[in-house]
Amino acid sequence: PIDVTARTPGRPLRVLVDERAESVVVVAEDGAVHYLWRGEDSDFLPRQSFRPFADAAAPAIAGCDWLFGHESLIITAPTGVQHRYSLCKEGDEPRKFQRTGTFPPLPGTPGPMAVSARNRSYLTTSGAHISLRFGTTVSERWTGALPAPAQALTINAKNDRIAVLSSAGL
Repeated sequence: PIDVTARTPGRPLRVLVDERAESVVVVAEDGAVHYLWRGEDSDFLPRQSFRPFADAAAPAIAGCDWLFGHESLIITAPTGVQHRYSLCKEGDEPRKFQRTGTFPPLPGTPGPMAVSARNRSYLTTSGAHISLRFGTTVSERWTGALPAPAQALTINAKNDRIAVLSSAGL
């Protein structure tokens, strides 16, 4: 095992590993995102660090998850703003994350998020609000109300069933 958190500054809040275990994203408590790539010697090396909400009064990150088969990230600020960052290549340089979209702010405190494995959409919650957002066009496809704020959220592989756990039940 390799401790990638020892190679990134700050206390980690979340660690995301891509489906091929070739790259790792470490979200730090101080609002930084660190991208590491597996080198030829099978060791994870730092490739990029960035702060998606550096301009904000509180640059923390409330949520982060993969989108598009581990090619993009959805990163949420405590204010409800969501940015899409995608891996992009410039010339002969290795791929790095660049901001490629910004969604309208969520109404209220951000809650759980669930990414669809089947298409380029994801479910996101804030308070007693739920919405389905389409990552490619950075648009909202559907929105609705929940009986209580979500505590956990999941979507099945066929993308035709969702489950929301809240204080009101499942």
